[in-house]
Amino acid sequence: MTRILMMFTALLLTASLEADTITVCAKGCDYADLQAAIDAASSGDIIEIGAGSYGGLISTSTTLTLRGETSGEDLPATYLEYVSRTGGVLTVENIAFVGEGAYGIVTGPNGWVNLTDCHFISSSVGVFFNGGGTARLSADGCVFDGVGGAIDSGSQDCYFEITDCIFRGCREHTVTASGSAVAQANMLGCTFEDNDVPVTIANASATTRTAMVISACTFTNNRNVDTSGFGGGLEVQGNTLVAIVDCVFRDNDAGFGGAVAVRDGAHVKSSNCTFQDNQAFGFAGAVWADPGSDFAASETLACGNSAPQFYNWTNLGSVTLCASCLDCEAGGGFAADAPCDTGIRGDFNCDGVFDEEDYLAVQASLGICIGDLDGDGQVRAGDLGILLAAWGMCP
Repeated sequence: MTRILMMFTALLLTASLEADTITVCAKGCDYADLQAAIDAASSGDIIEIGAGSYGGLISTSTTLTLRGETSGEDLPATYLEYVSRTGGVLTVENIAFVGEGAYGIVTGPNGWVNLTDCHFISSSVGVFFNGGGTARLSADGCVFDGVGGAIDSGSQDCYFEITDCIFRGCREHTVTASGSAVAQANMLGCTFEDNDVPVTIANASATTRTAMVISACTFTNNRNVDTSGFGGGLEVQGNTLVAIVDCVFRDNDAGFGGAVAVRDGAHVKSSNCTFQDNQAFGFAGAVWADPGSDFAASETLACGNSAPQFYNWTNLGSVTLCASCLDCEAGGGFAADAPCDTGIRGDFNCDGVFDEEDYLAVQASLGICIGDLDGDGQVRAGDLGILLAAWGMCP
């Protein structure tokens, strides 16, 4: 195995040494026309593009790096409208996509795109994977602002790694990762705010479960504009296991699961997360899971969400529930070992039904001894006397 890795590393180094850097700008560069530079490039070449706007469709069918210029504020100073990738691995750095057309980047079959510090503004879809096969995406430090949709796997199997990106004002979809066998979208340190649709993870495979992590992300003021829709910030569907770690969901709303909806056999676990002031038009302000799915939480705070805050869930410990966040700040609410909110009114012991056991649990929690009518801590003749004296029709 070590020899294979060494050979692979050597090949990468050789490819890097053999790659050429081609420059594009208005004057004094190898090319003034970006498409001409791409047509002349070989696999692995780097095309450095000067500041300015380069309109129209740009097409590539080989492995290339398109590297833009940055401004003094480290923002992209190179502007493109639309790139079509039909083959190879496309790497894009420091470029802003500002076209009003259908896409910023669209790929053919088995699309593979690496993005670093790119901005997508106003396009209908930022990155769209088309044509079948498997979609692969790495995005780091990118901003998707006011686009119709940010990233769409196009119903292809997909592997997404998204780090430190901002998704703001997306109108039709935010991140959609849906596949017939694999739908994986690991997200770290991302911000989702003011979007009209949730992040959607959907794996249609009945046999292969997809596992992923969403960590240190913030979901704020997102909504599912379909008032009967699922999940204001995040919707997880199908044979999928998602771990949500160190995340904050605040002021999101939807029909079911104001912050998160778990559907169609999906499994979600939350750890060290906060769910605050999320609202559901239908049911479950924080998290809603349908009967075939499950949601489990630990080290989690939920406050100010519309009731019930969680529906169809498991308390793994250290979950605090408060009707209002002020109650939590004052030390109120249910503590770690307290009964959870299953979404069934009166289900104090969290067994999924409202029955006599809940009355017993309430009495025990209040220090009530059943039958101790005179309050002396014992059940004996004096209590029977009180009962007999009160026997008869109630006034």
